[in-house]
Amino acid sequence: MKRNKLWLMMITVIGLVLASSSVNVMADAASASSANSTNTVYDISEWQGQITDAQAQQLKNEVPFVILRVQYGSAYADKTFQSNRDLMNKYGIPYGVYSFSQYENPQDAAYEAKVLYSRAPNALFYVNDYEDQTVTSGGTNDSTVAWLNALRPLVGNRKILLYSDANFMVKHSAYAVSNYDGYWIAAYQDNEPAREHVLWQFTSRFYSKALGKSLDANLLTSQSVNWFIGDTYDANN
Repeated sequence: MKRNKLWLMMITVIGLVLASSSVNVMADAASASSANSTNTVYDISEWQGQITDAQAQQLKNEVPFVILRVQYGSAYADKTFQSNRDLMNKYGIPYGVYSFSQYENPQDAAYEAKVLYSRAPNALFYVNDYEDQTVTSGGTNDSTVAWLNALRPLVGNRKILLYSDANFMVKHSAYAVSNYDGYWIAAYQDNEPAREHVLWQFTSRFYSKALGKSLDANLLTSQSVNWFIGDTYDANN
């Protein structure tokens, strides 16, 4: 009798797991149904591995631009950034860059932003990926504004975005976000988020034929491609 109960419990758990997986796949499929090569953008880091020459050639036909991770904090440089950047330039794929922020105070935030620029001075736009609360003094909003203020004189009219999910933003950078050119929102759901944004990360499991793997995907919503990368793009920038 106990054995039968154990088997019943195991079957129930397996059923729940399979059902949950099915729901997630259906949700991703629904969100991806409106995605195409003109409005779908990938954000790429070393977690996807180093892009090959052949993959880059195919990627050009799959997205209007990509967003490459440059660093994790100021001390850690993404292992694939330089190689991936060179391939983007080689095949004329526009790119923006992001820093996974780890700053602890306004001074540290300003330093991280300057290091990002030093590693990617020719990027077409920049993103403060502030989704991990590491600030210990000086305030989260002040630190996030300091990141922006340090970068602005270096990049001129190029766009500077803030990335996070909505709950994190409201809690830690609700004031700071209004100073940025736009908000890139992370929300893995079927319907487009109501909160104002310029880019929507709608899934972490979008299959790229060019790369042969699943990765983060984003939809352009309120802004055009040119808003992000400018009216002209020089592959040798």
